[in-house]
Amino acid sequence: MSFDDYVIEEGYWRNSFDSNLYMTQHGQSFKYFHQHIHQRRSIGSKGSFHRYAELPAELQLRIMQFCDAPTLFQLMLTTHNIRIEATKLFFSDPATWYRLQADFLLQHPSAGESLYEPCFLASVKQLEIYSPHLNSRAWKPDLEGKTFQSSQERSEYVNKHIKASIQAFWCTVQRLCPQVRRIMFTKDGTSFPDKNVMIDCFQRMAQLCPQGLDVFFYTTEPAEEAVGRRRKRMLWRLRTSDEDTAMEITPKLEKHSKAPGVIVVPPQKPHRGRVGEFIKAQTIWEKYYSQSFAAEFYRAAAVEQHYFQGRHEPFGCSVANCDAWFDQPEQYTTHLLATRHGKGETPPGQAGAFVTANTKLELMLEQETQESHKAFWNWWGWTDAPSEQRTMAEMEVMHQLEHDVLYAQDKPVSEHVLLQSIYEVEMSNSL
Repeated sequence: MSFDDYVIEEGYWRNSFDSNLYMTQHGQSFKYFHQHIHQRRSIGSKGSFHRYAELPAELQLRIMQFCDAPTLFQLMLTTHNIRIEATKLFFSDPATWYRLQADFLLQHPSAGESLYEPCFLASVKQLEIYSPHLNSRAWKPDLEGKTFQSSQERSEYVNKHIKASIQAFWCTVQRLCPQVRRIMFTKDGTSFPDKNVMIDCFQRMAQLCPQGLDVFFYTTEPAEEAVGRRRKRMLWRLRTSDEDTAMEITPKLEKHSKAPGVIVVPPQKPHRGRVGEFIKAQTIWEKYYSQSFAAEFYRAAAVEQHYFQGRHEPFGCSVANCDAWFDQPEQYTTHLLATRHGKGETPPGQAGAFVTANTKLELMLEQETQESHKAFWNWWGWTDAPSEQRTMAEMEVMHQLEHDVLYAQDKPVSEHVLLQSIYEVEMSNSL
C-alpha cells in the first residue's frame, strides 16, 4: 500500500504519545477502551476533598461535568447516586464515538454472538460504524435462478429486498445499542468519496433509518480537491433526528465540525474457554496490524516534535539528491506521504528513544500474536483432512456456544456468528 492511501489529520504531531498507537489501514487513529479510561499521571494537587458528598447536588453535578473520561469511569464504580450521574456524563460526551464494524452488524448478531459487553453497548449514545467495504451491493438480492415477467416486476422485487435488508440492519443497531442517538459511518481510501456510493448506499440507509437519529458520513475528500496539500476527511450530515423519514435527503457538509474527537473500540466480554481463546487471538492480531499501520506516522510525528515542539529548527530531507527543506511543522509528514523519503529512519534525541521503544513493543506484540494464534489452532487442528482432533475441538466449541451464557443464543448453534468466524479463519489459514 502506498502512503498516498493515508489521510493523516493536521495537528496530529502535537499529541502526547504512549506506546500503544493504533490506526486503520488508511490512517485514521482510534483507541481501545482500556486506553480511553487509563488514568494518566496526575498533575493536580495531592490533597483530598472529603466534603464533596456534603455539597448540594447541583454543585456536585457541576464539578463532575469538568471530569475527564478516566475520572468519570472511576466515579461509575462508587455510590449509587454518583454512579448514575457519572454514567450519564460518560456516555454523553459529544467528542467520543464507540466503534462497531459494519461487517459485524451485517451478520445481525444477537447479544450472545457479540464480542462486546452487552450492557456497555446498551448505554452507547454515539456510534461510529466503520464501513471500509460497505456499498449498495450489500443490500441487493441474489437474482440467480429467478425469473420476472417484466423489468418493473424485477425492479419492485429488488427495491423491496433492499428496503427490508436496510431495515433489518437498523433493527440490529437499535437492538444492540438501544440508547444510540448519533450514528457516523466512516469510509476512506483511494476510491472515496464516490458520490454514487454515498447516494446509493449511505444516503439510502439514512433515508430508512429510525426516527430520532442523527446520521453522518465521514470520508476522504477527492484527490482533485487537495492539489498541493494533504487530503483531508470530510463530515457529511445525512439527516437530523427531527427530519421526517419521508423527506428527500440532501447531504450537508459540516465544514466547522471537528468530529470525531476520539474513536473508541468498546470493551469486550471476558475471554472464557476455547471460544474466548479464539476471540483473544483475533483481537491481538487486529491490534498488531493496527499498531503496525500507525508506527511509521507516529515516527514521523516524533521527528516533527523533535524539530518544532517548543523550538524552531528547520531541517532537510536525508535522501541523497533531494533538496526538500522543512521549515514548518508537518511539511516533513507531507513529503513522506508523497515520496516515502525517510521511511523508517530513526529520529534524533528523545524522539529516537520513543521510536526504538515502540519498535520493541511492536515486536513483542507480533510474538504474542503468533503465540496466541498457534495456541488455538494447534488445539483445533491444522490439517485440511478431517481428523478426530478437529472433530472433538469443534464439538467442544459448539457445546460452549450452546451453554455458556456469554455466547448462547436462540438460533441453531451451526448458525452462530462466532462459529462461522472460526470456519472463515480456518479457511484462510489453509489457503
